[in-house]
Amino acid sequence: MSHPAASLFPHDLWQELLASVSHKETERAILQRLLQSVGRTFGLEAAAVYSTRDEGFAREAVFGAEIFPATLGPGEETRFSSLGIPSGLILYQALGREARSPAGPALAAIAVSLRAVLLERRLKEKRFEVNYRGVELEALYDVGLAIASTLNLEQLGEEVLLRAVSLLDARRGALYLVSGGDYRLKHTFGGDALSQVSLDDGPVADLLRSGSPDEHQLLPGAEHLLAVPIEGDGKPLGLLVVADKESRRGVGPFPESDRRTLSLLA
Repeated sequence: MSHPAASLFPHDLWQELLASVSHKETERAILQRLLQSVGRTFGLEAAAVYSTRDEGFAREAVFGAEIFPATLGPGEETRFSSLGIPSGLILYQALGREARSPAGPALAAIAVSLRAVLLERRLKEKRFEVNYRGVELEALYDVGLAIASTLNLEQLGEEVLLRAVSLLDARRGALYLVSGGDYRLKHTFGGDALSQVSLDDGPVADLLRSGSPDEHQLLPGAEHLLAVPIEGDGKPLGLLVVADKESRRGVGPFPESDRRTLSLLA
């Protein structure tokens, strides 16, 4: 007697998956191959596997007709036939009367494969964080050498600003020092900056607290600002500001980890 799983996962599917593993395909490629075989086995016109995100779902693999969006907001999955799985869900559309909803070992295999995709992604993120921390420590070490090698405040300020812009992939930056009750511009990189701002400027205080780019235009035209105070003995000594973090998708906001790095430089 054949095993019940045999009808859901024919022998050639197992051979395909074994070949994927032996050829060291990525976890995403294995999930894609698995979904395609499940779609054919159950007679589906289209199917997609989504992972759960903070704000809805993100598509990880797709089979058949392109009818499912790349992302889904909360509740949008109800517009389609769906099946919940650990860490995500499957959307599908049947091809005809003979089609069946994916079930049994098929769902379990897809769920395991999805978890493997998410684990692989998390490991990559961790490796990136470790590498980034190494670069961060190296930059701080170089700044420390600069401090030890010069008493020239002008030169030192420029060094710190350039390190901050480079380390955080910022497009622009500025360094302000306190003088006569104002923050006065000492160095700028990548564009114009306000020449001075009052120490009592409310929007600056809000910017230092929240980092919101809408609070103050210290760097006119910048879309995303991140600013931290420079302090000594509990007194304000200046501001270190960067703007518009660059990535492959263009410019964007700075994550909280960048605020910590900028604070260390300040």
